[in-house]
Amino acid sequence: MSIPVSDRPLRQDAERNRERIVFAARDAFADGGIDVTMDEVARRAGVGIGTVYRRFPDKEALIDAVFEERLRELGEIAREALDEPDAWRGFTTYLERAMALNAANRGLHAVIGSQEHGRDRLAALKARIRPLAARLVA
Repeated sequence: MSIPVSDRPLRQDAERNRERIVFAARDAFADGGIDVTMDEVARRAGVGIGTVYRRFPDKEALIDAVFEERLRELGEIAREALDEPDAWRGFTTYLERAMALNAANRGLHAVIGSQEHGRDRLAALKARIRPLAARLVA
């Protein structure tokens, strides 16, 4: 039985390159927003543009990989805030921590507020965060 290509583990060098690309993109998007080019990401990662496109077929796939962790973090911040016995303190703590994440990452705000950026994984994470945020406001 053959294993689909997407389910195969990456070779060690390919995995290292993927990690370098994600790390470089995370920094590039945090510094310059999501308009940073794939060429700039490749330059920061120290790999060729072909290597970037082998790991991420387009910029949206790279955006998904980079911001998935940040959106999960926002969800965790919301859950922790909801657990706060004092509703006002929970709400203000959520706002402070969420705004700190936004301030540190220019691309995050664009991804959160955008319908065009983020595919299935990010859309699912955003859909999970919205009800949590609505409960905090309520």
